Amino acid sequence: FAGAATVDIAAASEVGVESEPALSGIVVPPRSLIAVDLHSILPGRQAISAAIVTHQGRVVPGAVHDTGSDISGTAGLIAALDWYLPAPALEGVGRTLVLFAPGTTEAPFQIDVYGPDGLLEAAYEDVIPAQSQITIPVGDLLEGAGAIRVLSANPVAAALRFSGDGANAVVPGS
Repeated sequence: FAGAATVDIAAASEVGVESEPALSGIVVPPRSLIAVDLHSILPGRQAISAAIVTHQGRVVPGAVHDTGSDISGTAGLIAALDWYLPAPALEGVGRTLVLFAPGTTEAPFQIDVYGPDGLLEAAYEDVIPAQSQITIPVGDLLEGAGAIRVLSANPVAAALRFSGDGANAVVPGS
């Protein structure tokens, strides 16, 4: 955009809400790109969810995940109350549902599963603490291919992470 932006990155991982000072007060100059290497700032984390908190200006967020031999990218999501995610079954590839509640209140949610036997409503229910993430192995919800619907009381972001033999992808919900 034509003007500079100032943002914070609100991040959560498997250890909880992250409070690293390097994630605050990031200035994005006009018509430019700022790459923030979360792996270097938060070493050893297995799964990181991040929200951009804009204090001034406008930005378009995205993420790149690099394993050294494989790379994936995704656009930023706007947290919502209702998500659908296709869940294909790929041999040798793990599937994980990642849910992130970027807001300052907890987010009770339920997961409906669409599988070979039809719809199973409220197959899984839990609460995501404020500004936190949870990860759920899709195999705990669904055998084989299907679809997942996430319904939450407060806005969350939902994505499926695929990893395994020759696979590294993050697929956002819709």
